[in-house]
Amino acid sequence: MARGGARAEEASLHSNALSWLACGLLALLANAWIILSISAKQQKHKPLELLLCFLAGTHILMAAVPLTTFAVVQLRRQASSDYDWNESICKVFVSTYYTLALATCFTVASLSYHRMWMVRWPVNYRLSNAKKQALHAVVGIWMVSFILSTLPSIGWHNNGERYYARGCQFIVSKIGLGFGVCFSLLLLGGIVMGLVCVAITFYQTLWARPRRARQARRVG
Repeated sequence: MARGGARAEEASLHSNALSWLACGLLALLANAWIILSISAKQQKHKPLELLLCFLAGTHILMAAVPLTTFAVVQLRRQASSDYDWNESICKVFVSTYYTLALATCFTVASLSYHRMWMVRWPVNYRLSNAKKQALHAVVGIWMVSFILSTLPSIGWHNNGERYYARGCQFIVSKIGLGFGVCFSLLLLGGIVMGLVCVAITFYQTLWARPRRARQARRVG
């Protein structure tokens, strides 16, 4: 029953190629509009706006490369029974998919961090070079995402049954330990950063600020 359900889900995924293309086109237009709207501002861009532009650019690449590749290959497979994935296309698809997914998650985490920093410590945020830190964060995010997602394609996978041996598998349970680690980092990166930001905010609001108020009353 479990195998039948998995096959049905996979068949449904493959049969919706036109829907994926339509969603990709919509994502391209929406994120391009975001970038143009932010770029059209005459005043100096803020770090959060730069991070939003990079996030929108990541979404554009996600729609333009892995999503379009997957949809086009599925359409060609439906048109011709002889056509199928090959090793090179599958590696490019899986690597770009995980690179962009990791970059998206880490960029959202960086946005959460900068937002918390700006709201909780506004004076420190204005005095520090937040824009430079945001640019450094983007460079680090892309380097880490590229390395983690490219290494599995050049040998960090299950040699007994490679994910491109039959079709092109990109689900974590089917593509080996290497990509499984990448996916775990994808989830944990955003979750941990969000939890840390929430914990710091609660600490400052519920404990640190009342303690400083009590100390000020004692001094007064």
